[in-house]
Amino acid sequence: MEISFEPTQYLSFMIPFLLALFPLYYIIRKAVQKAMKEATAELKIEKEKDV
Repeated sequence: MEISFEPTQYLSFMIPFLLALFPLYYIIRKAVQKAMKEATAELKIEKEKDV
């Protein structure tokens, strides 16, 4: 039994999947940037305390 794999079926499956992933990726990236800013701010405060 041979399974024929249609590229069009693959694309029609992948496009909604990618569209769902894109906002998720954007939110995660924003959260990471925010976390990095907060972490660097805390490190600066720690350095000032040591002086």
